[in-house]
Amino acid sequence: QRYQAHLLDLSERGEQQDASETAQRIAAELRRDREINELRRQELEVDLQRHEREARALRSELTDLKERLAGEQRETARLQAEVQREQLAVAKLGQLNMLEDDKRRL
Repeated sequence: QRYQAHLLDLSERGEQQDASETAQRIAAELRRDREINELRRQELEVDLQRHEREARALRSELTDLKERLAGEQRETARLQAEVQREQLAVAKLGQLNMLEDDKRRL
């Protein structure tokens, strides 16, 4: 679009430039734009690769954290069961002490 506008502007002003010179200048601009676009594409590819590496690392970290959470949840459940067993044992000891006290009184 920019080149079309440039060519139209040149023709409208009625400049008498050599067609070869104009073509060479346009070709040079096109080459420069292709080089710029290629550099941008390469930068985008580098960014994409970096983001993909970061995503892989984050997925790996997420997996590790899920495994750790599952282990912590198992440990919590084990400790809760142990606490319940101990509370039951304490309650039974209390009942046993009450029975022994009753036995002594008799």
